[in-house]
Amino acid sequence: MTSKRKDQICALLKGIETGDPAAVTVVNEEKYIQHNPQTHEGSEGLAALFKRLSETSPRVNIVRVFEDGDYVFAHTEYDSHAANGKMTTASFKTVTGSLALSY
Repeated sequence: MTSKRKDQICALLKGIETGDPAAVTVVNEEKYIQHNPQTHEGSEGLAALFKRLSETSPRVNIVRVFEDGDYVFAHTEYDSHAANGKMTTASFKTVTGSLALSY
């Protein structure tokens, strides 16, 4: 069974491949905290990052996604020059259905 939040996070992660700015519409502009000092705040900064990353032809394989309360966890495989094909886990906190924090 999928939930809207899990689907939004999957679309967000696939935005790394596509560079589609619509992928970041899940970002809560008032609550989102960007932890990457080289990326500007908010959805515009994230969209610009995804556009740059998409130009390196990355592949994002979403292995599994689950949620617990306000948190969504994604286990992914990244195949890109920048990540050297690493497996990662990303954690996201949602507030009123939109992304507020990623770890």
